[in-house]
Amino acid sequence: RCSSEGCTNQVVKGGVCMRHGAKVAPKKRCSHPNCKNFALKGGVCRTHGAKAKLCSVEGCTTIAKKGGVCWKHGAKPTPTSKEAKGKGRKRKRQDTDKSDDDDEDYVASVSEVVEIAARDQRKITTRAAAKKKRTK
Repeated sequence: RCSSEGCTNQVVKGGVCMRHGAKVAPKKRCSHPNCKNFALKGGVCRTHGAKAKLCSVEGCTTIAKKGGVCWKHGAKPTPTSKEAKGKGRKRKRQDTDKSDDDDEDYVASVSEVVEIAARDQRKITTRAAAKKKRTK
């Protein structure tokens, strides 16, 4: 938290938040004419020549994300503060068309079962098509 008295904002730099004086330099843009991308290395973006580190696994041409490897080969994303505290978003599925006391006696009609099966099949087909597109 910000060290300024009574402030509960998150610290940005030097123990204070943006409101109380933390100065953060803006990201630099690519030096290539008319390019709006952010510069990565040598003052240019990837499009204009900045080299990206590739995954260290032999044969993999994916850009390394963390620890020299890509997500596919074991780079773990940094958890957000909520996830680290175990307060990640977890939702319970709620059916609004039936009351709680009818849960044990609820039996789906044939049309509901067919509708659910069709929806699930569409999801599977969509995922398979997306996976096939990625592997090409």
